[in-house]
Amino acid sequence: MKNIISVLPDRLKTALGCKKVFSSASEITIRLERPSCVSFGKEILYISSNGLTSDLSKAVLLYRYEIDDIFAKICKSSVYSFEDQIRNGFISLGGGHRVGICGTAVVKNGDLVGFRDINGFVFRIAREIVGVAENVSKYIISPQKVVNTAIISPPGGGKTTILRDLCRILGEKGYKVSVVDERGELCGVSDGVSSFSSCLLCDILDCCPKADGIDRALRTLCPDVIVFDEIGSLCEADNLVSAMNSGVSFIFSAHAESFSQAAKRPAIKKLLDCGALDLAIVLGTKEKRGTAVEIISITSGGDGYKADRIDIDPVGKFILGDI
Repeated sequence: MKNIISVLPDRLKTALGCKKVFSSASEITIRLERPSCVSFGKEILYISSNGLTSDLSKAVLLYRYEIDDIFAKICKSSVYSFEDQIRNGFISLGGGHRVGICGTAVVKNGDLVGFRDINGFVFRIAREIVGVAENVSKYIISPQKVVNTAIISPPGGGKTTILRDLCRILGEKGYKVSVVDERGELCGVSDGVSSFSSCLLCDILDCCPKADGIDRALRTLCPDVIVFDEIGSLCEADNLVSAMNSGVSFIFSAHAESFSQAAKRPAIKKLLDCGALDLAIVLGTKEKRGTAVEIISITSGGDGYKADRIDIDPVGKFILGDI
């Protein structure tokens, strides 16, 4: 959190320096000449000059020079050094935090090359909650193997927090875990050192493109399990199939509201068609944030795959903790 507070204007620091923000905030949204706010799961409070408030009329409005100053601090006064991240719409901060950038897109020859006229930021706050994945780990880790697993939810459902704790559990059980952390959120590496104790026993490829990282981990790190956030491309799926054929397991997250929706995405569809995915854990959002609303066992056969829902006691219970 200190990495986030340090880049913000002094007049916001009183409101954002309170215990509630440090202990339970999930996002801080900063806007140009519009109300800025803090998200606490399903609760949103506005930033006033005296603290946090539910009264929209008391929200402070930031000026252009303040937004420009925040951007300069995020980029450490060297926008050029962060061009690749800015092109992707976010910048990774120390401690696993990430800031999404709002502005006017700059497009050249049909390609997005950056943003200008920056008008806001969304700071995603990374948290380590030890033990949050204990109750679902029994579905993933068996005496024989680690099953290939997708952790599924819409944005903000707690996927990264679950993955991080699974890294801890796997490491403590003696598995060799390679983490491909393309966005620097999962392990929060700063100056080569992870910010999270959960990654103590992991081999980390920080800020490495996922497809390349999966391939390099497979060839050079001798992992038992490869873990990464947010599957996207078919190339990533191809490399996971290669990992499976080499006896290496994998766990990843995916953006979707349900298993059926996730199964339509090309990368996950490929894994299903190849019989490479064994388990899907679907998390809820809002009041069910961090809740396993579905656990699905996947088996493959000659005529495709079969997805069977595993009973949770009961489905919807907060077995993953309130994150």
